[in-house]
Order: sequence, then C-alpha cells, then structure tokens
Amino acid sequence: MREKFPGETLRMPALPEAVPHLTLGYSVFAAGFFHEKLKDLPQIKSSSLSGKKALSAAEFMKKWPVDRGRLWKNTVFPASEQENWFVSASAGYYRLLNAAPEQQEKLVGYLKENFQELSLRLQYLMNREGSVVPVKVSRSYEKYNSYQLPRLRGIFFLHQLRLLLGNEQFLQLMNEFQQKFSNREFRNHDFLALLKKFSPDDRALRLFKTWLEDDCLPQLRIEAQVEELADKSYRIKLSLQQLDRLFDFTTSVLVQTSSAEHLFVLNLSREKEEFELQTPHRPQQLIFNYTGDIPLPAGNIFSAGNFFDEFATTKIVYGTAAEIEANHTLALRYQTLLADTFTEILLPVVKDCEISAQELKESNLIILGGAYSNSLLKEVLAAINFKAGRNFFYFQNRAYGDPQDGLIMVLPSIYNPQRFMMLIVANSALELYQLTKSFFSSGQWALFKNDRLLQKGFFSDEQYTINF
Repeated sequence: MREKFPGETLRMPALPEAVPHLTLGYSVFAAGFFHEKLKDLPQIKSSSLSGKKALSAAEFMKKWPVDRGRLWKNTVFPASEQENWFVSASAGYYRLLNAAPEQQEKLVGYLKENFQELSLRLQYLMNREGSVVPVKVSRSYEKYNSYQLPRLRGIFFLHQLRLLLGNEQFLQLMNEFQQKFSNREFRNHDFLALLKKFSPDDRALRLFKTWLEDDCLPQLRIEAQVEELADKSYRIKLSLQQLDRLFDFTTSVLVQTSSAEHLFVLNLSREKEEFELQTPHRPQQLIFNYTGDIPLPAGNIFSAGNFFDEFATTKIVYGTAAEIEANHTLALRYQTLLADTFTEILLPVVKDCEISAQELKESNLIILGGAYSNSLLKEVLAAINFKAGRNFFYFQNRAYGDPQDGLIMVLPSIYNPQRFMMLIVANSALELYQLTKSFFSSGQWALFKNDRLLQKGFFSDEQYTINF
C-alpha cells in the first residue's frame, strides 16, 4: 500500500480527525494464530492524569502576586559591559512577573516550569562554554555565555531580592532606579547604593555578591527524618548544610502525603540550618527547591531546546524490527520538519541496526518508535530501567496502554553523558505520526494523547528528593 498523509493529495484531504495511511508491514491473516497471541498479551489499563492539587503555603503566595500596573518602566543604559546584566535581567524578570497567572492553582506550575528551564539553561552553558562573573564580563561574539549567563544569574538575583524585600519594597526600589536613570547611563555602584538604602542590614548586598560577583551555584547536603506526634500528625525534621560557598536564599519544599501535597517556604542564611515541617498525614516524599527558586547542580542539564544548540551533531535513529516502512517514512518527515523549523539542514537518518558504536558515542540522538520496533530504543529503555513493550509503557508509576499514548523524554545519553538523547516513544505508528508532526521544544518530558499535549515537566533530581 502506498503511504498517504492528510492534505498532501487530493485522495486524502485534510479533514478533521483524518489519519495517514501507513505501511505497518505485510502478513497473511491467520485467525487461529492471532487468537493464541492475543491471549498472551499483558492486560494493561491506562491511567488517568487526574493529579492532586498542590496546597500552597499562604506566606509563599503572599510573596508572589504582583500588581502588573506597578512594574517598572523607562529605559536605562549600561555605562559599560559590566552593567549589561541589569538591562537584560530586569527585562527578563519583568516578562516573567508580567505573565504570571493570577489563579493560585496555576501559579506553582508556572514558577516551576520557568525557573527550572532557566536553571537548566544556565548549567548547560556553564558546562559547554564555561562560567563567567556577570560584573566582570566582556563582550564576545563567539559564544553565548558572555550574554546569557549574566542575564540568567541576574534573573535569579532579582527573584531572590524580591523574596527578601517583599513586593512593596522591591517594586519601590526598581521603580526608583528606573526613574532616576531614565534615558541615562548607570554603573553598578549606583544600583548598590540603592540596595543599601532598602536593605540596611546588608542582606541584599550579600545577594548581589553571591549572584553577580561570583560564578558558582549553591550546593547543599539534605537530610530528613519523620516522627509521629501525639495528635497523630507528623513532623519532618529537615537538616540542610551549605557546601563550598554560603548563599542567602528563599525556596520551597513540597511534601507529598497519601491524601495531599503541602508546599512550605524556607529562608536560608547560615551554613547549617534545621527546619520542622508538620503534616496531618504520614509524608511519603519530600522535594527540595520544588518551584526552582535557585539553580541547584542537576544530574540532567539537558532540555528539549538544546537541540537548537547542537543540531550539527544530532542523528535521527528509526527502528527496523517492525513496521520498518512506516518508521522510515516518519523519520524522513521529522527530518524535514526539523529543517523547516530551524536548522535548514537535513539531519542524518540512520537505521537502528546500522548505527556504529563510534556514532553513538559522538552524536546526540533522536530515537523514535516503540520498544518493539526500534532495537536501539529497547536497549536504551532497558539501561534506564524504563518499562515498555508492544503498545504499552510505564511512566511515573502509571501504565499507558492506549494506542494513542505517546511520550517524549530528554536525557543524558547512556553512550556519552556529555551528549543528549531525545526518546520519542509511541504505542503505535499512528501515534508516532502525531508525535512527529511538531517539535517539542521545552522541558525534559512530555506526555501526549493523540496529538494533544496532556502534561509536560522536568525530572526530579534524586539528590534533592527524599522518599520516606
């Protein structure tokens, strides 16, 4: 059968719900054979995505809603390259605050997605191009780090400054500075003078020094113990130790119980600190820095957007174990899509059985198909302890067995941790068609039903997650 796609031929107009005709293989129908094989298939029930709502701490939410009409205005000019951080970071943080949703139930997800993406971008550039000190940077047209790292560290500085001062004082500071130097040049000491005015105890000055006069990230050792109280509630004793450099910062901790999720706010300013968190039910898991308020060293620094940085060393690998014609066709279509979207270069398309060990080590990999049809994908999924098979996969302790279920994940390559691999896992060839119609460009994982994005996010880092 000739493969056809909606909208590409008069025989198949782009009607609603139209699906392509794909060559999935060739066989002679034998009812008895299929009857016996169907009895051997595992019984999989798809799980729903109805998750629990996070119960946000009242004091955390008081720090977040901002009157958009009071955000700073006017244009200021850096007197030298050392002040570029403020111009870029203030614009970036303005945009983040201005776009924040007003609904409390959406705010936590918004913060987590944006700050974790910023953190990963920061660490990716530090890994690839080296770190820089924002107030000592010099102009460079050869790398991204001289521009993006001051911007990113500056955004985290302004965020921590707002959490320290509170909305009222932070907005007064920013508006006063923007008005004073409107259409004028400024230097860092001008901003520091204003910081001392709004924070006489020098805490804001310490923030400036750690985020803008240094190039390191916070590093912590985290320990937690749980005890049951007399009233049948539970108390978590959380111990935190800062390693290497001392940072002042505010962040959040999410505690999951059997019936709810609770968000707590922590303010750290000493090398060793202990906190007590109380929940009405036994805690099951604790996630530190849940909303990503600070960039902590991550085990997986990659996200989907890194494809745009490293497309020149990326290969598409399709499966030949089953449905080879459909897999090949969809790989070629995805190759064209990526070229049209950004690269203008057609990435190499390689069979799973023909890619060499040297290519696996030197390349970023986009591996598409199913565990049953792509032998390389099967090998990778086994290496990362990801359970998948013919027409099913498990993700975050849930089973997905619908032919319309699909998942995209971005991880360090098992063949070279300095490279990334994007795994496009589909329960059917039709779902693979849906997943390759557009490019997933942010986050570390995305779950799809047909072509509809159900959920996306970032993997929890084991070193900041404690299971009780």
